[in-house]
Amino acid sequence: MVNLERIHPLFSFLYFLFVIGINMSIYNPIIILTSATGGLFYIYYTEKTLRGIFYFIPLMFFIAVLNPIFSHKGMTILFYFGNPITLESILFGVCSGLMVFSVMVWCKILSKILSDDKIVYLFGKFMPKGSLIISMTFRLIPNIKRHFQSVLQAQNGFLEEKKSFILKIKLYSRVISATMTWLFEKAIITSDSMSAREYGKKKRSNYNIFEFTKRDNITFCVIFILFSFILFGLLKDYLEFRFYPKIYFKGFKEGLIFYVLFSILVFMPFILEVYEVRKWEYLKSKN
Repeated sequence: MVNLERIHPLFSFLYFLFVIGINMSIYNPIIILTSATGGLFYIYYTEKTLRGIFYFIPLMFFIAVLNPIFSHKGMTILFYFGNPITLESILFGVCSGLMVFSVMVWCKILSKILSDDKIVYLFGKFMPKGSLIISMTFRLIPNIKRHFQSVLQAQNGFLEEKKSFILKIKLYSRVISATMTWLFEKAIITSDSMSAREYGKKKRSNYNIFEFTKRDNITFCVIFILFSFILFGLLKDYLEFRFYPKIYFKGFKEGLIFYVLFSILVFMPFILEVYEVRKWEYLKSKN
């Protein structure tokens, strides 16, 4: 077996398509929580921190609070806030917020595993401009963040350690202005460079280093089999969970095997990563 960063880009893309598709197609708290947990395990193991995930949490809480304010469906009325606030709408809001959080976690992993060259390889032949835009978008936010931090660090040298509120506003205004100027300048340079190379004006050849291997096929077969069984359980309503008009749960025993299979699917990147690291450590210890 091999970790997802080293398998063929097509199989990596299909894996994320399966996981994110299941996340977005079923409002089952067990499925969504398991998915988020699997993604967080992988991020923490590879990055040794969850700091980059904290930005997703406010959005999750915002969605969780917003739903019961505007949706008043459900039979269990808890209290009145102008309109009835029901238990079902609160739980549905929490589940929706957790689903968005889980999808964003997996999108973060996707951007880490599917690098620019892999995206161009997957979509470059039939969607050259679109693949370029997607790859540039994935790179845009990390580049802006790095440049912002470097400018902020440089600007901090001109001020004392204890800054007033007004000085902080002036500081961040200069940093944001410098970052935006750099961003626009970089966009113009990129556009001129692509125009000079006549990008998109004629048929281009594509070079890639990706080949289908036996390990890729074995890994994808495992992924596809897991997804097929989970999809069967989804279509047969073994994973059914409804919030309206009242909470209905199919039952944990009926869907236990499908929950286990889904856990294996979403923890697969973490398991493969641990396997690769342990294997590498073992090989080094023998030398």
